[in-house]
Amino acid sequence: MNIRITSRSVKFTTARHIELNNVPKSATPADIRRLLWRSKVQDIQDVSIIYKGFMPTGRALLTLNKPNFLRDNMRALENASISGIRVYSGVRMVDGDKQLAFGDGPHANTFNEGKNVLLWNLPRRTQFSTITPLLKGFALADCKEPIQKVKIDEFTFLSRFLIRLVDESEAHRLVRALHMTDLEPEKHGRAHPVRAHVVY
Repeated sequence: MNIRITSRSVKFTTARHIELNNVPKSATPADIRRLLWRSKVQDIQDVSIIYKGFMPTGRALLTLNKPNFLRDNMRALENASISGIRVYSGVRMVDGDKQLAFGDGPHANTFNEGKNVLLWNLPRRTQFSTITPLLKGFALADCKEPIQKVKIDEFTFLSRFLIRLVDESEAHRLVRALHMTDLEPEKHGRAHPVRAHVVY
């Protein structure tokens, strides 16, 4: 999906999306849903974190079932905050014809949301044979690519892997087990601690 701003006259009659900005990057969809409940926002079909290269951007997208509650919801979100941080909202139109890159946009433009874990900060030449043993004892999703190597980070030139788990509990368990652990310290020392986070 591609998010774009349209003229105000069109917004409130056809738009079904609200973009939240200044969202804490540690916030989860559950945190945002609690905000919506407190603010009495209605008719929400989906809450998605917006990503760039599988990293949260500080933005989120709310999808309404119908445009009917859009104006009321915008009013309800005027003074919204998460963990004391003011969140700003704007009406958005979504262009479904333009494809976003894998890892970009709502839900990181992938499936199994909330059950995926990104492993990153890995040495550039990290192979599946290094990652697979780390996943022993974890229940992977029954899909074509439960372990997927992601394009090399263009800024750091480090490797990344997307791991698909069977449920959210297993995804969080994997993050707790691997985040900030040393990957092959005999080869790399402590220069490449594994970074891990759930992709929603």
